[in-house]
Amino acid sequence: MRIGKVIEAPAYPGAKVSFLIDVRLEDREWISDLIRITDEEVPEPKVKR
Repeated sequence: MRIGKVIEAPAYPGAKVSFLIDVRLEDREWISDLIRITDEEVPEPKVKR
């Protein structure tokens, strides 16, 4: 499942844009999908020596 159309907006004036999810916070399935997709897309951290 995909998260569908997202709204992007800055969190405060001068901030970079990010997903605006306040209207979907009560939708557990959508939030779960968002977290799962994010986890799949973000690379693993590099191991520090």
